[in-house]
Amino acid sequence: MTRVPVLPFPSDLAYLQEEMLWIEARCKRLAAVRTLAALDGPPKAGRRYRDDSAEDPRLVALRLKAALADETRLRAQIDQRLGLPEANPTSLDRLCTMHKLDNFERTLVLLSAAPAFSRGFEEHFASVMGDRHC
Repeated sequence: MTRVPVLPFPSDLAYLQEEMLWIEARCKRLAAVRTLAALDGPPKAGRRYRDDSAEDPRLVALRLKAALADETRLRAQIDQRLGLPEANPTSLDRLCTMHKLDNFERTLVLLSAAPAFSRGFEEHFASVMGDRHC
């Protein structure tokens, strides 16, 4: 199998698009955590789930596992590309440096920008908050 070289982001837009994929994966994970908690925790052995009003916790647990794997993989890929010696600081890097923003505040800036990239983030954010009516 041929190894694809890891390259820095060619533009701020390319970088932000990857961050949006990470935010989407993170939202899916957090929504699955919320759903699983609402179903009284992880799946219980021997219990059958045929109630149409609730999701099968086993399926939610699988969805949670997949979302966590996606979120972790995407974050690692982004961080690897940002950490390359030949990578130029992104505009977001410069903004964070200029205003002394930490990682939490940087993430808040990204979350604030997400709906400008896709209206789908309104639904993702609502699912994290438990609002299924948007």
